[in-house]
Amino acid sequence: MSNEYGNENENKHGRGHGHEHGGETEALKGGSGGTGGGGTGGGGTGGGGGTTAPTGGGAWTGTTQTILSTDPALVMSPTSTGSMFLLLQDLSKQNNPGQVTITSGGLYTSVPIPAGAGYPYAILNNYQGNNLNVTNSSTPSSDNTPIQAMAAGLGIGSVTVTGTAPSATSQAINPYQALQGTAGPTYNTLQLNCVGTNAIVAIIGGPTWGSSPNVVNGYLIMLNSSSPGGAQSGVPVTVPPTLTPDNYYAKWGGNTYSFVFNWSPGSYPIWIANLSSTGAAAVNVTMRAN
Repeated sequence: MSNEYGNENENKHGRGHGHEHGGETEALKGGSGGTGGGGTGGGGTGGGGGTTAPTGGGAWTGTTQTILSTDPALVMSPTSTGSMFLLLQDLSKQNNPGQVTITSGGLYTSVPIPAGAGYPYAILNNYQGNNLNVTNSSTPSSDNTPIQAMAAGLGIGSVTVTGTAPSATSQAINPYQALQGTAGPTYNTLQLNCVGTNAIVAIIGGPTWGSSPNVVNGYLIMLNSSSPGGAQSGVPVTVPPTLTPDNYYAKWGGNTYSFVFNWSPGSYPIWIANLSSTGAAAVNVTMRAN
C-alpha cells in the first residue's frame, strides 16, 4: 500500500495509533445498522436515546456491534471487493487501551485502539471478498475493554442506499443511509452539512491508489470535530490523499465541509454514506459541477 497507510503490518489495516483525539462524542456508541437509520440507538454522535448496540461475536454484516475480550471474533463472510471502512472504538470506562486483531485472506494484523478518543479509529482497506475476522485482543480487565465495531462499503449490509447523487438539491441522509450515483469528468463540489452534532461521512469513488491487492478509493470526513486535522474544506483532492494518523481525510471543526474533486478523464461511480450513530443528526448533501 502507499505510504499514506504506512508499512504493511500497520497499514494493511490502518496506520498507527493516531494522536489527534479530543473530546468528541462517542461516535459509534449505541448504533446498530439498518434501513433508514433504524436499529437500536444510543448516546452516540447525536446523543440520541435508546438501547446499547448488540454485543458478542459471531456472524457479522457490518452493523454496529460491541465485542469484549472474552467474546469470539466478528466474522464477515464474504467482504466486498472494493474499498471498505472499518471503524473501531474503545468504550472502556476505565481508560484501558484497546487492541484488535484482524485476519483476512491469510493476513494477520494487530491494531491498537486508543482509549478515551470519543470517536472511532478508522481503517480503509480492500479485503477482495475474503472473509474478515475482527477479534478484541485487548488485555483482559475488569470491564473487558469493550470495542465497538462497524464496517461499511458498497454492498455491505450495514448501510442502505436511499437516494441518488449528484443532486444540486439538498438531500438529507440519516445514519446508516447513503447516496449513490455517478460523478462527471469535471470539477465537482460535494457539500456536507450537519448542525449540532459531530458526524462521520464516508465517500467512495474516483481513481484508486495503493498496491495490489489493497487498492482503495475512499475518504472519511468528520464534521463538527473538536480536534480538527487533515484536508482543508474547499481544497481540491489529490490522489493519493494525505490522511490523519487515525485515517480520516478531514476532521473539520465547522458544520459545513466542501469536498472538491476532479476525477477526469471519464466518469466514476460515487457513494456517500452517513456513518454516524443512530440518533445523530442527518447530514445534508448537495453536489454540483463547477
